[in-house]
Amino acid sequence: MKQFTFHSNLPHPADKVYSWHMSDGALHRLLPPWEKVDVQRNFSGPITKGSVITLKVPIAGPLRCTWKALHTEVSPTSHFVDIQEGGPFSHWEHEHRFEPSSDSTCIMKDTITYALPLSPIADLLCGKMVESKLERMFTYRHTTVKNDLTCISNYDLPPKKILLAGASGLIGKTLQSFLSTAGHTVITLVRREPRNEHEREWNPSSETLSPEIFNDIDVVIHLSGEPIAQRWTEATKKKILKSRVDSTSLLAKAMSMASSKPKCLLTASGIGYYGDRGDSLLTEEESAGELFLSEVAQKWEAATLPAQDAGIRTAHMRFGAVLTPAGGALAKMLLPFKLGLGGRLGSGRQYFSWIALDDLLYALYHLIAREELSGAFNFCAPQETRNADFCNTLAKTLNRPCLFPVPEIVLKTGLGQMADELLLASTRAVPQKLVDSGFSFQFPELHLALAHMLGRASRERTRC
Repeated sequence: MKQFTFHSNLPHPADKVYSWHMSDGALHRLLPPWEKVDVQRNFSGPITKGSVITLKVPIAGPLRCTWKALHTEVSPTSHFVDIQEGGPFSHWEHEHRFEPSSDSTCIMKDTITYALPLSPIADLLCGKMVESKLERMFTYRHTTVKNDLTCISNYDLPPKKILLAGASGLIGKTLQSFLSTAGHTVITLVRREPRNEHEREWNPSSETLSPEIFNDIDVVIHLSGEPIAQRWTEATKKKILKSRVDSTSLLAKAMSMASSKPKCLLTASGIGYYGDRGDSLLTEEESAGELFLSEVAQKWEAATLPAQDAGIRTAHMRFGAVLTPAGGALAKMLLPFKLGLGGRLGSGRQYFSWIALDDLLYALYHLIAREELSGAFNFCAPQETRNADFCNTLAKTLNRPCLFPVPEIVLKTGLGQMADELLLASTRAVPQKLVDSGFSFQFPELHLALAHMLGRASRERTRC
C-alpha cells in the first residue's frame, strides 16, 4: 500500500473553500484538461454520504476504463472521503480535508492511499508514472481552486441569474461550471423542448425566442456560432456569418422587448476584427480590417444594437486563440508536437494573440461585476507572441524539439482562405481596456499558461 499527500496554503477561509467543492460545477473544474476524462454519471447538489461519481478515464494511450467513486464520509466544513468501487487500482481511498490556519486562510490537503494491481511487479513497472500523474493532477487542482476562489473573492458578486447561449461548446461548458461554483444560477438556451427549470428554448433559424424568458434574468452571455476552424467554402462562410449575426440579432431584439430587461449582455467576437495588420499594436480603439473575419466581427457586434438602444449594458469580447488541451487550436497541435514533429507555421513571424481558457473565464467575470464597463474588449494575454515563439514554447513545455516548419504553400493548399486569415495573418492585439480597468491575468505569460494546462507546472510554482 502506498500513500500520496499534497497540501496547499490557501488565502481563503476554510468554509469558502469547502463550499466551492460542494457546488455542482466543482467536479468539472477539477478534471485535468490534458486527460480525456468523460463524466458518465454525476449527482446534482451538494456531496452527501453515498454520492457516486462514474468516470471514463485514460489508462495508457487509447486504453480507457470506468472509474466508480463512492463518497463514504462527508463532514460539514472539514473533509470528505471517497473510495474506488471499480477502476484501475486494486485499492484507492482519497481524503480531501480543509483545515483553518487563521480566520482568513486555510490548508487544503489531499491524502491518497492506493495499491496497484499485480503489486509489487506493477510498482516496479508503473510506480513512478502513477506518482507523476498524481503530482500533476493535484498541482493542477490546487492551483485551479486557488485561482477560482481568488477571482470570486475579488468581486464578491451577489448571486445572479445568468442566461447562457452556447453552453454546449468548449468555452460554454467550462464557463457554466465556473459560474456554478461562484454561486450563480445558469440557465441555458436549447434548441429543443426544455427538460428542466434550468433550460429555456430558442431557435435562431426560425427566429423563435419569447421576450418573456428574460424577465428574471440579470445577465445574458452569447457564445454560440458555427465553428470557424474548417475549410471555408462559400456555403460555409455564409453559415459562419449567418449563425453569429442572426442569433445575436434575435437575442438583442427579444431583450429589448422584455418587460423586465436584463442589465447586461456579453457577446463573443474575435480579434479577427482587426484583420492582418503586421506588427501594428492593436488596442480596442483601432479600426476594423478588411478580411472575411473582420466582416464577421463587425456585423456580429453591430447586431447587438437593439439591446444597446434599449439601455442594456453591452460588451463585445474579442477573443484571441483560446488555449486549452481540451479542444481548439492547442488540442490540434498537441499530437504532432508530442511526437517531435511540431514547428512554426509559414514564416513564424506573424503575431499570435492567445488567452488561457481560465483567464477568459476570469475576464468575463470581471465584465459582469464591473457595471461601468461596456464596448469592445480584447480577450488576449498581455504577452505579445509571434507564431515561432509560441511553437518553441509549446515544444519546450513538452520537452520536445521544434524542427518541422509547415510551409505557407502547404497551409494555403490544404486549408485555403482559412489558413490565410486564421493561421498566417498577423494580429498583435493587446488587452488595453481590461488592464486599464484593473483586471489581473493569472497567466500573463505563455510558459505559465501551458505549464498549468498541460500538467507541467511544478508544485513549488503553484503553492500560495
